Parts: sequence; C-alpha cells; structure tokens
Amino acid sequence: MLSKSYISNEMYDLDQPIVTQWGGKIIPRDEKWFLEGRSINFSKLLPYVSASFVFRFKVLMAFRCQINAYMTLYMYYDVIVSLLKFLRSRGCNEINVITCEHVLWWQAALVKADREYVLGSLRRFFLDSADMLNEPLVDAEAATLLARLVIPGGPKGQKVNDPDHGRMTLAERQIFETKARQEFEKNNIHFSEFLALILFNSFGLRTIDFVSFKVLDVHLIMSNGNVVSATIDIPYGKTGQPPRSRMSYGNSVDLKVAELLKLKISKRPPNAPLFELSDSCAPRQTGILEGHMCVSSATVYLMEIIGKLSLGFHLNPYRFRYSVGTEAYRETGSPYITARVLRHSDIQNVIVYVNEIVLAQAHDRVAAEVFKDISEVIGAGVKAKTFSGVVITKQVFKKGDLATVRAREELGNFAPIGGCAGGLRCAQGVPVACYCCLKFRPIKEADHHGMLKATLANYFLFLEKDEKIASSLIPPILGMAQVCYLITTS
Repeated sequence: MLSKSYISNEMYDLDQPIVTQWGGKIIPRDEKWFLEGRSINFSKLLPYVSASFVFRFKVLMAFRCQINAYMTLYMYYDVIVSLLKFLRSRGCNEINVITCEHVLWWQAALVKADREYVLGSLRRFFLDSADMLNEPLVDAEAATLLARLVIPGGPKGQKVNDPDHGRMTLAERQIFETKARQEFEKNNIHFSEFLALILFNSFGLRTIDFVSFKVLDVHLIMSNGNVVSATIDIPYGKTGQPPRSRMSYGNSVDLKVAELLKLKISKRPPNAPLFELSDSCAPRQTGILEGHMCVSSATVYLMEIIGKLSLGFHLNPYRFRYSVGTEAYRETGSPYITARVLRHSDIQNVIVYVNEIVLAQAHDRVAAEVFKDISEVIGAGVKAKTFSGVVITKQVFKKGDLATVRAREELGNFAPIGGCAGGLRCAQGVPVACYCCLKFRPIKEADHHGMLKATLANYFLFLEKDEKIASSLIPPILGMAQVCYLITTS
C-alpha cells in the first residue's frame, strides 16, 4: 500500500499524467475525466463539498484509476454524488469530511435492497482514504464504524459447516492430503494436477485467482541448480476486471512444492498462464487474461482431478477455501490475519470463521469419533463400527414383515427410514437409538444423511447444557455415519 506521505496534499502532483488500468490517460487536475464510454465531472461536487474535499477525492480517484476498471471508478463517483445530495437535503453544506453521523443517516435512509451495493462500494473507498491520505475523506469515528459494519445481504458464510459445501473436517482433510499424495506417487494424476490441488489446499484460492496465475508469479531462488526457497504471488481475481488488479505477494511454499513449480514454469515465457487447458481453443471468459482457461473450465478441471482420488466424500473449490479460513482463525485467533490469509479487503466476510470456530471444534471432536476407523484404502469412505444391522432396499422393506421406523421430527416428516426386525419396536430413543441396534433395517433410499446432520445438531445443542446427554448421542452418530458409508459404497 502507498504510504500516507506519498499521496499527501503537499506532495501529490495533480498535473502528472496517469496511465489508467484500462490503458487510457488522464490528468488528475482536469475538472472532467474522460473514461472509456463514461465521463466524470468533478465540478459537480463543489455545491456540496469544500475545494479541499474535491482535491483529496481526486487524489484517491487517481490512485484507483491505476488498479480499477473504468466502470468501477464511475461507480465510486456516482455513489459519492448520491451521498452528497442526500446530505445536502439534510442541511449539510460545504462538507470537508464525512462523519459517523452522516454514514448512519444515509444507512437508515437507504432502501434495504440497495444497502449492500451502496454501502459495500463506499466502505472500501472511504477506508482506503483513511489508510492512504494525510487528510482522509472520513473522520476516525466514521472509519471505525465502516470497518465494523456488516453489509446486509445473504448470510455470510452460511455453508461453513455444511458437510457438502463447507469446510473439511480435520479427518477429511487428512484423507484428502494422503490420497492426493498416493495417487500422484502412483502416476494416477499428473504433476500439474497435483500442484493445482496443493495450491487450492494451501491458499484457499478462488477459482478466478487460480485461472489468473502467470508464470511470472512464481519466484524461485536457486543455488547450484537446486531450489533453496520459493514464493508465489496470488492475484486478487475478484477485485476488478480484468483480474490481477491487486496481488498478495510473497506467499511461501515448501521445497517439494517449489520443485513442482520449477517443473511447471520451465522454459515458458513470463506472461504465459501458469495453468492452461491442453486444448489451445479453450473457451475464454470476458476479463480473463489471454491464453488462460476460463473459470467454468477451471472448475471442471479441478473436479475431474478430485474425482480421480475416490475420496468417499464431496469436495469442491469452496471447501478448500472454507477449510483454510477456519484453520487460519483456529491457529491465530485473529480475524485480521484470517482476512489477510483469504485475501479479503476487510474482516466482515471472515467474521463467520470467528463465530463458527467453537462449533467447528465441537464438530471435529465428534468427527474424530465418527471418522476414527478409516478403511485400508484411505479415502474410499468413512466407516464406523456401531451399526450392526442390515441395509435393505425400499422394495425389500415393502415386501418384508417389518415394523416401520419413521424419521419423526428429526427430518421434519414421518417418512420411513427403515424397519425393525424385532416385530415390536422399543421406545428407547427411536429412531436415533435404532442405529445401534442389530434388529434395525435402514432403507437404502431414505435420508440417513439428513438424520446424521440433525443428530449432530442436537449433539451441539446438548453440549452447551448437559455434556453427559450429548455424549450419549455419539454411538448413534457413529452408527449413522456407517449407514451413510454403506449406502454410498454399495
């Protein structure tokens, strides 16, 4: 980030031409900037703000010209104008700095559907002014408010503990890492595929970051033909079009990964994509750098590699990212470090890892029991030993003389999940306790995965109130996990 003294009022030269991120050219002192298809007229701000505010606004916009697309730049201008017009309607004239009160007024006045777009765009801009200008556009109280503000919208991080889309449990991550290494050593996956998996697992990449990698992002220090240290720069693909508007520099990689990177970049030009499809006519996506695979192709590419591992559980790019975020907070206890690890511009989207870490740790304690017995071919599936019954099909259930065991409230319905071969069902914790009974006949087509999730949720609920009751749920949880495993592998 630029130092404050570099772009202070006294030192910044508004007469110095700037080459923009999209290849245009502007002179910051001009009252009107001509962008690509848009124009910005700074003189329109003067009825609302002081000349000093306009000067500082230009300084920050000039910096933004070098890292943002022209439409993003125009969006900043448009939203700022809307804010100033609103404050004028509240009797605020000749504004020199945006205060906390100004922000709260506008937040309350905005239509709920507009808040995420409006406040989200303004917040990053104003916080940059607080970081980079000697005289920020917002006062200290407003900057603190904006930094802590959670933008309305979809629930942040709602899938963190989702077993299909959220973070990997510690056991699942161990399975993945072991299986990936084994398949690479057996030559079942190419070194380039193995490298892609390592980068996602190590850095929690967004797919847009992955496709934006260039050869020049890899930095190797050599000695006598051997790699002695290595780092990789990660593009912030999400922060602007085209990607690479920002970078996370100097991310360390271990020497084994460095050797793979050395092999990957060998004899290739610096501007070549680090990863590309073998098909030279691979589809392109608007904004993606020339020669790079598009995001959809990269997702397919990664899922095909994961498919070769036969893990026995669902894994996708999001799960890598959630896992890295959870582990970052688990190890550091700092939302700010977690935000930096995940390359977020602020902490609002990583607060979920703070809020969920206790739940994650509790989940891992149960998972350590549920997943303790790993099959010989690691990753083939998860198998617990509590269940001693027999899995049957829906057709067998209908023909058999079995007492019906229903899901009851656990799944929000009374659908049959199995039958009881004992003839007369007991009342001991049905249906949860059934998963520990040799007389239970779970139906293959029933939602046993839903039962497992519901019982885990009850475990966490009871854990806060009565640890002894919570512990009694562990055997049924193990049985449900084994039933799920038997169904998915049959």
